[in-house]
Amino acid sequence: MRAIRQAKRYAFTLIELLVVIAIIAILAALLLPALAKAKAKGQGTYCLNNTKQLALCWFMYATDNDDSIISNGLSNDPNEVRKFGFPWIDPGYWVQRLPDATNTAIIAKGQLFKYNNSLKIYQCPSHPDMMFNKRIYIPARSYSMNGHMGGTITWVQGAQYPPHRKMSDIKSPPPSEAFVFLDENEGTIDDGYFAIPVYAANHWQNSPAYWHNGAGTFGFADGHSEAWKWVENRTKQKRGHNASPSPGGDLDLLRIKKAILIDPNKASIPH
Repeated sequence: MRAIRQAKRYAFTLIELLVVIAIIAILAALLLPALAKAKAKGQGTYCLNNTKQLALCWFMYATDNDDSIISNGLSNDPNEVRKFGFPWIDPGYWVQRLPDATNTAIIAKGQLFKYNNSLKIYQCPSHPDMMFNKRIYIPARSYSMNGHMGGTITWVQGAQYPPHRKMSDIKSPPPSEAFVFLDENEGTIDDGYFAIPVYAANHWQNSPAYWHNGAGTFGFADGHSEAWKWVENRTKQKRGHNASPSPGGDLDLLRIKKAILIDPNKASIPH
């Protein structure tokens, strides 16, 4: 009888298997950071589009209302609403607490919502988790408006520097350099009013976001949007209200101040 020849079977040795696993691990270690950066870049582009859309809504409101800038109010007081109009975002919406933070119905009550009824343009895809009463959440709103644009209070900059009420008031800096919206730091975002004292004090009352590879996004009064890469390490972290500036001169704080208010009678903005 002819013997049946069995085919030889080949298999990895243990050493070969370990080598393959090691190579896969090395490739993953090389690729994952690149993939993470690519994801962050894509989310940054999405965020840029959000601030641009919000700035365009803001611009359309002024066009429809005789050049008037939409209110950036902090109160639902009927007298204030009667004087300045209902704010761009409901003042009752408080990002630091639940259930307000995730209540999209509150966003829909804002005066800008009718110009673009997409809730997604109010939320940055990179916004980090927040916590309230041991509950983790992502707020429905990531953006705030420059308090010097349509603000209803004067104590931030002082009575000598009243907030802009008309588009024609935006001269120093000009519209292409004056920001309206920004994604705000998760440690300071609360109402819709972003406050930085330009001449009254030398500190960060509120702080910008940093989660786009160390950058934050801004929508400007002429309708364009920009990402600003931060240079100070202190700007690239979560922090609370009234943060102190970087020692020796805070270039990021100075940059934001110049995008809020420039007094031609002062030689420089303090930092």
